[in-house]
Amino acid sequence: MRALKQVSLRVRTLRGRRTPLAEPEALAAAAASLLRFEGQEVILVFFLDGNGVATAVHEAFRGTVDRCLVHPREVYRAAIVYGASSIALAHNHPCGDVAPSVADATVTSAIWEAGELLGIRLVDHVIVTPTGDWYSFLADGRILPTGVLRPDAQAA
Repeated sequence: MRALKQVSLRVRTLRGRRTPLAEPEALAAAAASLLRFEGQEVILVFFLDGNGVATAVHEAFRGTVDRCLVHPREVYRAAIVYGASSIALAHNHPCGDVAPSVADATVTSAIWEAGELLGIRLVDHVIVTPTGDWYSFLADGRILPTGVLRPDAQAA
């Protein structure tokens, strides 16, 4: 029970906001509003209902200026507790370079695979910068709209 309390302390319920985050632009805007001025990398997980509307957001990890490591169990622990139908990931690159790193692609792949096993689909992963630029794995075709991870998504 103690672990559930710790998880709940880091989750913000998004009441009153009924914007679906299935589209990369909407997810990037939501992420930018929360991460734009962070001086270190932060990974957020948006919990989505069956209509793709965010019901809560969870800060899964706070890293350093240029690195933020997260494990799928940290992402999905809270998603299960909050009954998410699917999730969307977002994190920032405080350096201003929007390009995903190899580590970003590896983490995305691991989280996607875990979600397939759990039945909680990863719909997108966006990266935002302080300048307002953003990158979407979905928009770039590295996650397909059906929720399928492209086989070569890690290597791209």
